Amino acid sequence: MGTFTAIGMSIDPDKCDLMHFSWRRGETNPPLKTTLYGKPLTVIPPSSIHWLGFHLDLKLSFRHHVSLLAKKGKAIVSGLKVLGNTVAGISPSNLRLLYKTVIIPAITYGSQLWFNPDRPNKKLIEQLERVQHQALKQVAGAFYDAQEEALQILTYVPPITTTLHKLYRSAALRIPRLPLTSEITRRLPADYLPSDARLTQRVIPPKHIPFPRPRANEILSPLTRMVATFDSHTERADPFHNQNAPHHQRLSSAPFNGRLTINPEACGKKERKSLVANQRIWLGTQEGRNTLVVVTDGSLTSTAAGWAITGIHAGRTLFEYKIPFAVRASNHDAEMMALAHASKLIYEHWGRRAIYPVGTL
Repeated sequence: MGTFTAIGMSIDPDKCDLMHFSWRRGETNPPLKTTLYGKPLTVIPPSSIHWLGFHLDLKLSFRHHVSLLAKKGKAIVSGLKVLGNTVAGISPSNLRLLYKTVIIPAITYGSQLWFNPDRPNKKLIEQLERVQHQALKQVAGAFYDAQEEALQILTYVPPITTTLHKLYRSAALRIPRLPLTSEITRRLPADYLPSDARLTQRVIPPKHIPFPRPRANEILSPLTRMVATFDSHTERADPFHNQNAPHHQRLSSAPFNGRLTINPEACGKKERKSLVANQRIWLGTQEGRNTLVVVTDGSLTSTAAGWAITGIHAGRTLFEYKIPFAVRASNHDAEMMALAHASKLIYEHWGRRAIYPVGTL
């Protein structure tokens, strides 16, 4: 308290919140009695507290949170009536666009915390379904008793459960793309962190559950349950993230540790012969013989673009294709066609076997 006073700040008793979180049945919220500036102060815990857009209650059931979001969604849907109806105003397609871009994010805010795809909470989902039903009737200009399934087909809007599944899965897929120094990544189980010794900073995560719970092996935290939807060896790949730049391959966010290395500097003309010789030597080693090497290339001449692929395994050329592509295609188109054709050949002939590098020249 002396620190606040030293910097010219004070504590407002009316803004002090208190909440006890517990999973035990019959748990209550006892008040907190203390002194503030020499005066007695009693802080009475409310039924829920508002924190970063979430309304948290004693049991973390999110019932009050979803209830308030549903009320907010209904208020926004009522506002759509001002913008258009079956006689005048904006078109149904624009009303649908407003619903998708305004109402859906509002009523599904933070759904990744309370939505469990394995055991969906029907009572919470029903509140959001009523909001969507009311909105779709406004979008389609339908009668009051129109069936929800029919409105979903007419307006091309999926059920709210499908939307929640999509948001949950999208959030799970973004987790492997986070930097290793992210606060979320630091709280993942150790199996989901790379253990390559070449990392400049080894991140040891703290426990993802801050306190013990009954049957800890059966009850998972929302974050642990979310990452359990994908394999722990999922590549940390995001083509538009700066951590995938060639000069970042040796930083703590390297996405392909132990599988792919990139030399950011081009090979000079004098070093090309030695590079080819080293590659041939590697192909003759045991590691090279156990690996399928696929080399692709695309080129553009003054007349047309073409591409070629070659597959080498155990010192033998298994396939080789040289195909002219198109007159109006670019060099990039030829390169992409070569990679696509090579991937198709690998999948058709070898399926899901352990095949590692696909190179491009």
